[in-house]
Order: sequence, then structure tokens, then C-alpha cells
Amino acid sequence: MLCSLGAHVTGLDFSEAMLKKAQVKLSDQNWVPLLCDAEDLKGVSDASVDFATTRLPCVDPWRAAIGWSGSIVSA
Repeated sequence: MLCSLGAHVTGLDFSEAMLKKAQVKLSDQNWVPLLCDAEDLKGVSDASVDFATTRLPCVDPWRAAIGWSGSIVSA
């Protein structure tokens, strides 16, 4: 949905298999797949994200929040 609204979307997962499924499902959308763990965001530049969402809970939500704090741009 965000892709269709013109957003610059990066989809991330630590599973190559899940990213491949997403690439097939979203083959007509403009987005960037990134192999990375959502709890530490290696590969995501600091202050490069305006918005983040997840469908699944993190194993360690406090660690994830600390990791996300440098990547999400505050308004």
C-alpha cells in the first residue's frame, strides 16, 4: 500500500526465503528488499527512516527500540 502512495519503501527480513516471497508478491511495486534483523537494523543508515511498522513482535523489544532510535527521523 505504501508503495502505491509514492513512499520510498524498504522491506526487511532476516530470512532470504521471506524476502524472495515478498519480491514475487510485490514484483510490480517500487521497493527495496534488505536482508537484515529488525532488532539491530544493520544496513540501515542512521536517521534514514521516517516511519516503521511490523507485523510480528520482536524477541527483545527494548533492544529493538534502542536500535531503531538512531534510524527513525523525528519530526
